[in-house]
Amino acid sequence: MPFAIVMLLLLAGHIRAIATGDGPASRVRIRTANGYVMMLVTSLLACALSIVPVRDARTFVLVWMVVIGLVAMMIVLGMADAMNNVRLAKRLRGDVDARVAEAIRAAREAEAHGERAR
Repeated sequence: MPFAIVMLLLLAGHIRAIATGDGPASRVRIRTANGYVMMLVTSLLACALSIVPVRDARTFVLVWMVVIGLVAMMIVLGMADAMNNVRLAKRLRGDVDARVAEAIRAAREAEAHGERAR
């Protein structure tokens, strides 16, 4: 249980850092949701390992099934975060390409105007 409490405090700090950071809103939403799922998994895992007795088979299995389901949800959220990062990188690359193309066009126009003035 003490380890679970430390983990919960660390996860709460992580969630707060994400919320106060400056990043794309989609990334903040996904990582915040994943942080809350991790907090829930930590609590249930501590419960499954220390409180729920093995002789109470129904509760034991139920808690472990929920833990497994939440770990699967964490993996799905991680994949969603990765796909979102790819989407954000493509958009950023497109923005940079557009700025470079505009700078090249402006430089060529300035060069053309300079030759006409001579």
